[in-house]
Amino acid sequence: MWKFVKSGTEGNCELFNVNVFDYKWENTRQKISVLDPIYNQKYEITVYETNIGDKIVTFAAGEFSNGVYGFYIKEELPKNNSMKNFSMDFRNCVSENEIRNLLREKLNLPEWNDKKPDVLLRLLRELEPCRIYFIGTNLMPENISGYMKQLIGIFDKVGDIYGNIRFYVMDVVTIDFSNVKYIYDIHKIISDTLDFPEWYGKNLDALWDLLVREIPCYEVHLKGVNAIRKDLQSFMQKVVGIFKKAEVEYNFHKIIVE
Repeated sequence: MWKFVKSGTEGNCELFNVNVFDYKWENTRQKISVLDPIYNQKYEITVYETNIGDKIVTFAAGEFSNGVYGFYIKEELPKNNSMKNFSMDFRNCVSENEIRNLLREKLNLPEWNDKKPDVLLRLLRELEPCRIYFIGTNLMPENISGYMKQLIGIFDKVGDIYGNIRFYVMDVVTIDFSNVKYIYDIHKIISDTLDFPEWYGKNLDALWDLLVREIPCYEVHLKGVNAIRKDLQSFMQKVVGIFKKAEVEYNFHKIIVE
C-alpha cells in the first residue's frame, strides 16, 4: 500500500527528517500508479531508494506540476486475519438509493453526491485496510446495473491504486443439471456456467482445482441434482461432494443443493 505523505518543490522537501533532494536517488526501475490527493488525477511515478544515515529508505516520487513533486511511502497491509471484512448482498436491491444506504450502513460512510464520484473515492481511500465483498450484483435489475458498474469501477480504482481495500465481486449462480444425460454434460454445464478456461480437463481433480482457485462466487445453487438419472447419481454425488468440500475449506463459497 503506497500512502501519500507530502508534496514539495524541487530542491526543497523534507522527507525522513531531511531534505530528500540533498541525497542521491537510485532509480529502482519500478513504477506505481497513484492519484494526486487534491485533484485525483492519475500518475505513473517511479520508486526510488536512497541512503540516509547508513539506512536505505524507499519512496516513490513524481512531478505533479511544474517543479512540484508528490511523495509516497509504502505501508504494509495488516495480515489477513487482522483485516476487517465487509460483505454486502445487493441481490435484493431495487433502487440506487437502496444501494447507497447499504454501503453507508456497512462501511459507516456519510452521504455523498453521485455527480461527484471523486468524493466517494476520497471517502474510500480513508478507510482502514479491509476486504470488501460485493455479493449478487449479477442478479440486480437492469435499471440499476449501470449504476452498480460505476460503483464497482470506483472500488476497483481504490483497490488498485491505494491498496487499502481488497475488493471482490462475488456472483450468485445456478448450475442447472435438470436435462443432463451423460457425464460429459455435467462437466460442460459446470464449465459453461462458471466460465471455466478452455483447458479445463473435465475430470474431478480439475474441477476441484478450478473451484478453489478461479471461481469468484459467493453462492452456487446446484439445481436438479436429486432428479438426475439413476445411472449418473453416483457420479453426481461425487461432484456435489467436491462443491461441498470447497464450501467447508473456502468459506466464501455457499453451496445449496436443490
